[in-house]
Amino acid sequence: MNNNCEPSDDIEDLMQHVKSQYHQNQQQSDHKTTPQSEVNPLDQIKQNYQNSQPTQAPQSTQANELDDIAIQYQNLRSQYQKNTPRPKTEAPQQLKQLKQNHQHQKQGNQHYSPRQNLDEIRLAEQRQQQQKKQAIAQANQWLNQLEPYSEEGMWFEQFAGSYPSRLDAAIDYLRAIKG
Repeated sequence: MNNNCEPSDDIEDLMQHVKSQYHQNQQQSDHKTTPQSEVNPLDQIKQNYQNSQPTQAPQSTQANELDDIAIQYQNLRSQYQKNTPRPKTEAPQQLKQLKQNHQHQKQGNQHYSPRQNLDEIRLAEQRQQQQKKQAIAQANQWLNQLEPYSEEGMWFEQFAGSYPSRLDAAIDYLRAIKG
C-alpha cells in the first residue's frame, strides 16, 4: 500500500477489493448453475442435498478474507496514528502561569495592612446585608402575589410548615428557583 495516501483512500481501496471479490464469487456461482431443462433429476436431487449440507470451505474462505481485512485495517489504523500529529497541550504552560499568578498574589497580600483587611471585611458584610435586604423584599413581594388557595399556594403552605416563618420559607424557595 502507498504510505502517501490518505487512510480513507486506503480504506476505500480495501472496500472496493472486497466488493469485487464478492461480485466474482457471485458470478462464479451463477455460472455453475445450469438451466433446469438440461439438469438430470438425479443430479438435481444430489445438488440440492449438497447445497443443504453446511459447507466449510466458503465460510473459511470468507473468514480468511475477513481476517485479512481486519489485519489491513489495523495496519492502516496504526499508520494513521503514527502519521497524525498529537495535539499539543497547553496545560504545562497554563500551570506555570497559574503558579506565577499565585506567587504574585502572595507577594501582593504581604503588602496589605490590617486596616485594608478590615475594610474588605466591612465591604463584604455590607454586600451580604444588601443581598439579604433584596431577598427579603423579593420574598415579601412574592408572598403578597401568592394566592393562598391556588395549587402553588397550597403547596407553599405545606412547604413553609417546617420553617420558623413564611418569609424564611419564601426566601429559601426563591433562592432555590433562581439556582
